[in-house]
Amino acid sequence: MNSSVTKNAALAGVGVVAASLLLAGCGSSAPAAGDNADLQSNSTANSSSSSAGTNGTNGSAGADENVSNELKFPDAKADTGTYGDGTYTVSGHYGEHSASTLDVSVTVGAGKVTAVGVKPTTSSAISKKYGDDFVKAVSGEVVGKDLKDLKLSVVAGASWTTDAFNQALVNVRGEASVQAGAQ
Repeated sequence: MNSSVTKNAALAGVGVVAASLLLAGCGSSAPAAGDNADLQSNSTANSSSSSAGTNGTNGSAGADENVSNELKFPDAKADTGTYGDGTYTVSGHYGEHSASTLDVSVTVGAGKVTAVGVKPTTSSAISKKYGDDFVKAVSGEVVGKDLKDLKLSVVAGASWTTDAFNQALVNVRGEASVQAGAQ
């Protein structure tokens, strides 16, 4: 009888160790696959992607190297560096599998941003929080600034939303560009 109790105790101990090993990764702060969450500004790689391509993946990976911000925006027109006054809008997709959308409206006057509107849409609660924080902070970062060469660093911890916004600015510059002889 004593060996039966010892055997059951040993099996229970093995079960506890196995369960502990299986659950060890559950406390990770990395977004789960399909979560398309923005990565915090203290992640291992901040937004430093080039805005040369309108479709692609940027380097913001963080703790899970398989999670990436996939940007899908319309091809941008040529940027002449001279901008017409007006309001310009662009929509694109970003996040893991480009699952989130970003609608951006930029009003330009005398080459400067005079107003900005941003509407991120996502099904992820984490991305929604980052997007909401970005929306609250972005006006203070861009209004009054020259549109030419405007590129933001991470705003409100929302690295992926910031990357998408920067790509939208590339498109806005193309749309607002005054072509030679068209003035």
